[in-house]
Amino acid sequence: MINNATGRAMTDDRLAPVRAIDVELVLLTSNGETLRYRMRRFPLPGGVTPDEAALSASIEDSGAPPTVCHSTSWRYEAPGALVLTYAALPGPDHVATGELLEAPAVLSSGDPLRPTPPEVHDHHVVAHAIRHLALLAREDPTVRAVASADPRTWNAIIATAERMPTDTHTAAHAAAAGLAADSTAGLSEACLPDIPTTGPHHLHRRELPFGSIPAG
Repeated sequence: MINNATGRAMTDDRLAPVRAIDVELVLLTSNGETLRYRMRRFPLPGGVTPDEAALSASIEDSGAPPTVCHSTSWRYEAPGALVLTYAALPGPDHVATGELLEAPAVLSSGDPLRPTPPEVHDHHVVAHAIRHLALLAREDPTVRAVASADPRTWNAIIATAERMPTDTHTAAHAAAAGLAADSTAGLSEACLPDIPTTGPHHLHRRELPFGSIPAG
């Protein structure tokens, strides 16, 4: 809250200082057509970084190291919890398990100065993570190398990310429901193209359209 007279931030008495840090893990799997997810949340252990905690939890859950474990968002939750969200993906031979992600949408607060939506549910967190992973597959060469080894999962991630609407809660869900009802819009229609490994491709990568990730 801003004091209009001074332009300085004011303390909101309804908000408690951060007293706890939680790690939230989104475990994503795919059969190549749909995405499924499971969620884990736990307090950050003492003496452990959030990266290490998320990675350990992913290994504990699946019994093997993930191919990607990446931070995708954070949020404050009253009364005083800071939630750090990570997404983890298993190896290419995994079996899809968890809750089906249906009509995903990324939430916007509708306020360019206060980006936190008034309410956030698990599937919104997952949608945001998917959009972040799709960006990494396009922009981050280390993630893109991993993605090329598992096109089944990553093409589903990228296609889902491209089709997801972003808006305030009611508008986003209305748009997502409309897309889900459109049987002519298949997941295979929107994925990521090859980015050349030589030359000044970094100067033009933002201009590339989405296309499929090749295997190998």
